[in-house]
Amino acid sequence: LHWPTPEARLAILRTVREMLTPGGRFCAGFHGEGSCEEGVVAVEAAVQELDPSLHLRDLPSMFRRESAQLWTDVLRQAGFASWDVSGLEIATRYDDLAGCRKRLAAAWPPILAPYFPRHTIDAIIDRAADRMFRTRPVMTSHVLEISAAAPGD
Repeated sequence: LHWPTPEARLAILRTVREMLTPGGRFCAGFHGEGSCEEGVVAVEAAVQELDPSLHLRDLPSMFRRESAQLWTDVLRQAGFASWDVSGLEIATRYDDLAGCRKRLAAAWPPILAPYFPRHTIDAIIDRAADRMFRTRPVMTSHVLEISAAAPGD
């Protein structure tokens, strides 16, 4: 649910609700608003050094994160009978540059692939990891967990 447009997200959740048996439950977990901001800032700075015209906030990505309130509204609009949207914060500290780079390399290459060749993506990841490790070697995940019930009989 990180990637779809708002319209597609609503359609997906309506389809999920329709597929559930009466009273059935849908559970999901994903990044919420502000998640992994340390990595986003570091990658954005590295990209801006290479291509000032490219703004990561405009790219379709899992880093276009939404608030718990937005998900509550979408579940209501999708026709769920009840729901709970809760958040959890997990801070991961990196003790070495390699761990920081590994975390960034796990997420960013598919997002950047339409805009840069692989060797440039590797350079972006290297620059971003170095920047993140030197400034604040922590990645804070803001995880949202959803539990929503379809209407009963």
